Amino acid sequence: MKFSNQGLKVLGAPIGNADFTFSFIEAKVEEIEADMDLVGRMPLHQAQHILTIRSVQQRMNYIFRCVPSGDVSFWGELMCRYDNALMTVPQRVCHHVKLSARAVSIAHLPQDLGGLGYKSWIDTADPAYLASYSYAAKTVPSLFPALKTAFPEARYATCDDGQSANHLDLGWSAGAAFLRLQSISPAVHDRLNVDDRPLRHIQCDLSKIVDNARSLGHHGFAKRKDLLTRSPTLGFSPLSSRRHLYFQYNSY
Repeated sequence: MKFSNQGLKVLGAPIGNADFTFSFIEAKVEEIEADMDLVGRMPLHQAQHILTIRSVQQRMNYIFRCVPSGDVSFWGELMCRYDNALMTVPQRVCHHVKLSARAVSIAHLPQDLGGLGYKSWIDTADPAYLASYSYAAKTVPSLFPALKTAFPEARYATCDDGQSANHLDLGWSAGAAFLRLQSISPAVHDRLNVDDRPLRHIQCDLSKIVDNARSLGHHGFAKRKDLLTRSPTLGFSPLSSRRHLYFQYNSY
């Protein structure tokens, strides 16, 4: 196990000070960027799309659950790099035409809301961490009662505007994540009742709330499955992968 006086990696997640954590996740983002360059060698844009949304972007989910990374003021640089890396597939199809902010916003929506399923950092990090924290806040004290005070309720954790940011404090980070999600949709408050739901279900519920709130700015888009998620086998695709993407964007 490699370690330093700043921190160490345990079960694939960083434990240490803010600089160590930032450097660790920056290295993960660099791996994503390298992966996207490799994905770009695939001849079919449809295949690139499927591999990106179903594999490459899923690699960061575990990190988002372990590390509170929804604060734009601290993670903003890595957020932009990560989102830009994922969006290279749609951008390759458009060639020299730069995707507008509206087009990128639509692409970040899930497929059942008319998007392409490219989950942005900011829409993934807070639901993932808040779900993980809420699940741990219930299960850990039941096994180790002495640790109950280490997991204050996220909905009532102290996170005042005048309080200095503490990215390593579990309760502060959970409270900050809750307030950010609450500002997007008040429905987040009621969905944090963990009950006996698995962690992934809690995260899925929170993500759906965020996605539905984001989609309100795109009322005119049809809610349909993305054609790009179908098999990229040429024999079953009536359109080339490039025309699939072209159709997806221009039908809006």
